[in-house]
Amino acid sequence: MLNADGDGHYDVATRSTKGAAIKLAALQLRSTHKPVGLLVWAGFHAWVMSGFTSIGDPAKGTFTVTGLYVEDVWWPRPDTSWGPSPRPDRLLSVKAFEVYFLPYRQRHEGGPDKDGKFVVIVPTR
Repeated sequence: MLNADGDGHYDVATRSTKGAAIKLAALQLRSTHKPVGLLVWAGFHAWVMSGFTSIGDPAKGTFTVTGLYVEDVWWPRPDTSWGPSPRPDRLLSVKAFEVYFLPYRQRHEGGPDKDGKFVVIVPTR
């Protein structure tokens, strides 16, 4: 939908670890200045990452993400399985975010390329 609406080009990316997926999301956000989609709750829902904090700058090489600014379009409605989402534009530590960011497990859709991996929808140049 993002590609069709002219919001730039976005790709679905998977990583085997949370850390690698979060790092990719920060790198692409920094290089394109566009938000990143995050599949949370094991792929049952999506949030938007609009910013992050880090030690070091992704544009300059080595960096460590320390926090993510996230938005959930369902806020403030709590989900019966997962509970309430953070308020919009809230900075979550990586540790707090990892509670929501679980490996994809949608057996009925997505295919084996996503199963068990961490999925982000990243803007590309």
